[in-house]
Amino acid sequence: KRKKKGFTLIKKMAEGRTDKKQKKRRKNDKVIEAETRSACFLIKHNVPLGASDHATMLFCHNSQDSKRSKTTAIIYHALAPEFTQETITASRSGPFTLRLDTSSDTEDKLFLILIRHCHAQTGEIKVALLDLPVCNIGTAESLLECVNVFKCFQIPWQNVVALLCDSTSVNVGQHNSLKTLIEKVSSADLFTLGCTCHLISLCASKAASALSIAVGDVLIRVFYYLDKSAKRKHLLKEYADFVGIEYRKILKRAPTRWLSLGRCVDRFLIMLPASCTFF
Repeated sequence: KRKKKGFTLIKKMAEGRTDKKQKKRRKNDKVIEAETRSACFLIKHNVPLGASDHATMLFCHNSQDSKRSKTTAIIYHALAPEFTQETITASRSGPFTLRLDTSSDTEDKLFLILIRHCHAQTGEIKVALLDLPVCNIGTAESLLECVNVFKCFQIPWQNVVALLCDSTSVNVGQHNSLKTLIEKVSSADLFTLGCTCHLISLCASKAASALSIAVGDVLIRVFYYLDKSAKRKHLLKEYADFVGIEYRKILKRAPTRWLSLGRCVDRFLIMLPASCTFF
């Protein structure tokens, strides 16, 4: 009887330890899941990683030590390899469209390499990031060297069926362009489509040159006239109330962000009755 009681006691103790280990393991899994979700949230909404130092208290299911360094490690060493491997697998297994663009940074220019493919299981069209190398020399050979990550990832060039990029000569020119170099490597004719937004912007700029005034210059001059003066802004608000419209802030036009021109013009037209009275 004593032996049975002893065995029973030892068994209960072992089961208790096992239960504690399982509970601890489940708790750790929940913590890992919460930290991963937090990192995905920061990436999805383009929030600076420094915000993770102060956002811990906002995430009630998060751990107390998920600070900036840990969030950065999760993104670079856990999430990035997983998503990159999924993109590489899709590129190896079937046809895809290659989408390229270069940043307008004044220091190191980043060369964006995206692929557009059809998901094998769901049939959904997806756009995924393949790589983001630095490319400060804008020649066709340098761009091809950046795109040559295909060799590192063992992606066959024959899977590239189309090329989407800016309509510059270095990208889509007939002689010694990125398009012609890719066609030599892949031994196939690429369907090439320039940036439609860029083409529309060029057409609109050419048409606007026939106007008697430069629209962009007017927007910039009006913005800077009101920007640093609280008194002028207050007077414009009073004129907006006088003509019966809601006051809206005049937007600044950024020449390098050509899509901003439409929003600036729309806002200026909304405030035009008050602006005419003000000026």
